[in-house]
Amino acid sequence: MKQLRGTPLKRFLRTLPPPPSPTELAIVCQSVGYPVNVGSIFRIADALNAAEVLLTGITPTPPNPTIAKVARDKEQRVPWRYVAQPEDALLHVYAEGGVQ
Repeated sequence: MKQLRGTPLKRFLRTLPPPPSPTELAIVCQSVGYPVNVGSIFRIADALNAAEVLLTGITPTPPNPTIAKVARDKEQRVPWRYVAQPEDALLHVYAEGGVQ
């Protein structure tokens, strides 16, 4: 079997059904200690089109030069907020209807 490339691949992809409609996604980061990891989370959140990133506990928050460097400024595109207690962050997600 030959790998599809170029025009045959595009034709095959057109035959597939459209992807399901996106759902709201909130990412809760509890006590993520390293700014490098937080920057990575912002990049992933941007790729997934997340509605919000909730940072809790000892998680560093923007503006932070390491977060900005790793996130490649995605922390400016993805809405985020800091909530001191993770329980409050989860209650916020439940109140917004994010978890069913």
